[in-house]
Amino acid sequence: MITLLDNDRSETYATLDEAIGAAQTWYAGLAGNKLPAWNYRIETLQGFRRAVRDHKTRLAEKLGCSSKRLHLRIEASGDS
Repeated sequence: MITLLDNDRSETYATLDEAIGAAQTWYAGLAGNKLPAWNYRIETLQGFRRAVRDHKTRLAEKLGCSSKRLHLRIEASGDS
C-alpha cells in the first residue's frame, strides 16, 4: 500500500503504478500549462521517491517557488 499525502488530502493506492498515475495527476493540477514532462522510468518505490523529489524541484523552478511549497509526500507499508 502506498499513500500520497499533501496538506489537504491523503489517498492510498494498492500498486506502484496507481500511485505514479495519481502523482502525475496531482502535479498536473498544480502546474497547468507549466508542467514539465514526467519522463521517469520507475520500477521501485525508491525510484518513485526519487522521481517525485526531482519533479518537485523541476516544477518549483517552472512556477518560480520553493519546492517546499509542493507538499506531496509518500508513505508506504513498512516505512518507519
